[in-house]
Amino acid sequence: MRILILAALALAMAPRASAGQRAAPPAQDSVLVGEVRRLIEERVESYNAGDSAKFAALIAPGYVHVNDSGTHWSAEHTLRVVAMNRPDAATPAYHATVDQVVVRRVGAVILADAVVTLHIGSGAATALNRWRDVNGIVRVGNAWKFAQHSETPTLRLAEYPVVAAPDSAALGEFVGDYEWLPGLVERITQRGGRLYLQDAAHPEWGTQPLIAAGAEAFYPDDDPGALRVFVRDRTGRVTRYIARFAGGPLIIAQRRR
Repeated sequence: MRILILAALALAMAPRASAGQRAAPPAQDSVLVGEVRRLIEERVESYNAGDSAKFAALIAPGYVHVNDSGTHWSAEHTLRVVAMNRPDAATPAYHATVDQVVVRRVGAVILADAVVTLHIGSGAATALNRWRDVNGIVRVGNAWKFAQHSETPTLRLAEYPVVAAPDSAALGEFVGDYEWLPGLVERITQRGGRLYLQDAAHPEWGTQPLIAAGAEAFYPDDDPGALRVFVRDRTGRVTRYIARFAGGPLIIAQRRR
């Protein structure tokens, strides 16, 4: 919590450029944007369909794949993973969309990123998996091919309906101090129908509202990746929460009061 608040304060206090100082975005080559969109769509489709031959045709020698957990894969390992993705009768229907494509040429390399949304299932049961797709693309013979790829999940819990959100009276059960690292205590308070969190040692830093993701789970309004799931003991009293922050360890924060 302390680290998160310090980062937020640093951002808030950083000098901001005026409208006249902001650099204009580079002009986009519509033909190149369309080509990159097609390449990303084909890479995602072949990956999810388990078509390793098609995937292999899209990548350059020495291809590097960094998955959404930050794991570094070689081309050989990536192709083995792709081959294991072959769908069967139990695999739900899916399709991917590619939006917000931005390309930039740096010498002989295209730097490209886009937002990819994987739609899994159909109708009301559809789930979305969205990530920022970042690529280095090079020319191999007469074709553009992926030299490197990485993906960063886009965390947007607000897109999903909240099931069994607690009422104002039930929120009081979560109020208290939780020690999530030695000496670092997060205080959860309530005002009306909303929970708030703050650093217990520095109340002057202010509070941050929590958004309900369900009856027992909440996340800070600016960080859906920091989901906290509360746990009760046998008597029904909330005694701790479990959380994992992006890039960090699993945290079990014990309630101290």
